[in-house]
Amino acid sequence: MTRAHLRLRTPQKLNYIHRNPVRAGLVEQPEQYAYSSYRNYVNGDNSLIEIDRDWF
Repeated sequence: MTRAHLRLRTPQKLNYIHRNPVRAGLVEQPEQYAYSSYRNYVNGDNSLIEIDRDWF
C-alpha cells in the first residue's frame, strides 16, 4: 500500500468508523459517542485518547 493510497483511504475509513454508532442508533452525532476518537480528529480533544497523526 502506497503512502498516497493511505492518505486517500484513511479519511474514508475513519468516517466509516466514526459513523457506526450513529448508524446503530446509539447516538445522533459521532461526537456524542463516549468511546469515539471523532472528537480528537475534529476538535483536537485528547481527553479520552491521544492520537498519533504523524504515522500516515
